[in-house]
Amino acid sequence: MRLPVTPSTRLLLVAGALVAGEACGFALHGAAVLWPWLTFLLGLALLAAYGWGARGLLLPTAFAAGIVLAARTEAARLHVLDATRFVATPPLVAVRVESPVRLCRMKRQEGWSADFLSHLGPLPIKAVIVLKEGAAPPAVGETWLCSGRLACKQKTENRLARHTLWVLDPEKARRITAARPSATTWYANLGERMAKQVSLGLGWTPETAALNRAILLGQRAGLSRTRRDVFAAAGTIHVFAISGLHVMVIALVLGKALARLDVPMSARGMIAIPVLAAYVMLTGMRPSAVRAAMMLAFYLLAPAFGRRPSARAAWSITAIVVYGYSPERLFDLGCALSFAVMFGIVLWIEWTRRFAPLAAPGTNRQKFLGSLGVSFAAWAAGVPIVAHAFGQFSVGGLLANVAVVYCAGRMVGCGLFGLAASFFCLPLAALANNLSAFFTAAMVFVSERVAALPFARIDVPSWTCWHSLAWYAGWLAICLAVGRLVPRKAASVPWWT
Repeated sequence: MRLPVTPSTRLLLVAGALVAGEACGFALHGAAVLWPWLTFLLGLALLAAYGWGARGLLLPTAFAAGIVLAARTEAARLHVLDATRFVATPPLVAVRVESPVRLCRMKRQEGWSADFLSHLGPLPIKAVIVLKEGAAPPAVGETWLCSGRLACKQKTENRLARHTLWVLDPEKARRITAARPSATTWYANLGERMAKQVSLGLGWTPETAALNRAILLGQRAGLSRTRRDVFAAAGTIHVFAISGLHVMVIALVLGKALARLDVPMSARGMIAIPVLAAYVMLTGMRPSAVRAAMMLAFYLLAPAFGRRPSARAAWSITAIVVYGYSPERLFDLGCALSFAVMFGIVLWIEWTRRFAPLAAPGTNRQKFLGSLGVSFAAWAAGVPIVAHAFGQFSVGGLLANVAVVYCAGRMVGCGLFGLAASFFCLPLAALANNLSAFFTAAMVFVSERVAALPFARIDVPSWTCWHSLAWYAGWLAICLAVGRLVPRKAASVPWWT
């Protein structure tokens, strides 16, 4: 029997073929210099297939396009490395300040060192520049012309890991473009002002105020190392990274508000997307938040084009855009983890919709079971990546995330209400901020108790690709077996369609 292939399934297969092609292209890095010829041959092959009327070329084309994109990125990386490594005098390169600058006093000589994140072509780098005494430090948005050595300290399996550009001579670094006023800088300044409003009424608990700023606006400067370690041990550190969780909470709040105002489905996306974009820019354009907002935008825009919203299709389009535009993201651990977790949640929700509910819709039991299932799916999807990268198997996150995610959602809702109220009623804003502090304290309590458990985080040998495949295959087999035992809804279709 031939399984029906829906548009969302076809998009998912295209995304998988593109990523698989990029993985093969990076593996064949020795042929990267041939990428123009590969592009030419791909074009000829497509023209020939079109002339012959061949069908079924969507997946092979996506796979070949992934190889070409990866080869082009690898060639650009090798060009950057050759230009800075094998010459007597390093060339001048233009680097843009892409992150806040950290200044440190030099110990062996007068002056300061400034470090910030930037890119050389597709290569992410950290630039370290020595400045003269009294010189103006770099600022976000500026472009500096530098000449220095590129240190290559990275794992052998991650050729696109971050490098460090050392510019030890102050005479070989100069500002060539000043920071221009932009929407990004305007939102950054607005975020600094809003951080003060988020702390209204919380002068009695500075640590909780710092936690609120970190969770709501992503400003983690006031978060102590001890507190970070507690949340990391409990597997709940993700609540401090402006990511899909925060964007989803904003989208849910907007969705309920627009539904009560009787706004039609086709217009809700047009209203919600600008608000989500403003929040993402306000919190510093974190990559995980950008990906989540992009996925929600594709999902919310479907009714405007007469299409049924599909989380799987939105996930696939987002993956195609992200990995097609930046193939080097294939080596980004945070990117892989966010996509894997979101994919696990999407599959879990689609799978459970095929079965009769275990509790009446809208009840507290149904909401609890839903939160438990989503937390379990996110944990199961992220375990192999965490075990491979950090050699840790976190069980505490499975226990703590149910309560922490619930509290984080309420905390973000109360915090946003307090932020809006701070513009017209300060006492009401202080009341909302204290209510959000209550949920923050609950998150701290749960994380501390879970982190104290002996099995909260277990050190394991770094997982290989075969371990990860066995883990996912095992859960797939379990789901298929359970699906035969649990009663289905009427007129149910296979969950993979």
